[in-house]
Amino acid sequence: MAMRGRFEQSGTRRYYAKALGADTSDHVKWFGDTIPSYNPAPGQYSRMIMLHNNELLFIGMT
Repeated sequence: MAMRGRFEQSGTRRYYAKALGADTSDHVKWFGDTIPSYNPAPGQYSRMIMLHNNELLFIGMT
């Protein structure tokens, strides 16, 4: 079983993408955000930001 550390998220998905240099001008792609999870339990669904082949990906992890 993988263990994760605790983390804090207070910005929106668009905020983090812009901070990482992604083009956020496409309002359809960046419309909406998930509710932040400030203290996810092991096994709880959480969102991750990942850079893969120079593409910024937002993925869900359980």
